[in-house]
Amino acid sequence: ATPTVRVTPIRTSFTATGLGADLRSALRGLVYCPAHNFNAEQGGLATISIRAADGDGVISTDLTVAMRVEAVNDAPTIVAPTLLLGEEDMEMAVEGVVVLDPDLDDG
Repeated sequence: ATPTVRVTPIRTSFTATGLGADLRSALRGLVYCPAHNFNAEQGGLATISIRAADGDGVISTDLTVAMRVEAVNDAPTIVAPTLLLGEEDMEMAVEGVVVLDPDLDDG
């Protein structure tokens, strides 16, 4: 199984040491986890820079990978009381129902 390396949030860095095959395997399992609601509409372009060094201190040039994080339509949520009480044959107000759309700026 390929090991997984999770990188979250933005600007997180890590150092991995090992043999070339082990490092290649670890990089195949690299997973980028953007911050909540980080996406292209809010400037959601992220980059990952990778640099390698050998045991003698020789360092490669950086390899930079750009990632455009696309927005998704988050499902709205609804909150309501589980029980409303009223009297028979009387109108009853339905209160306490709240609908939230996480994609709206005002929440």
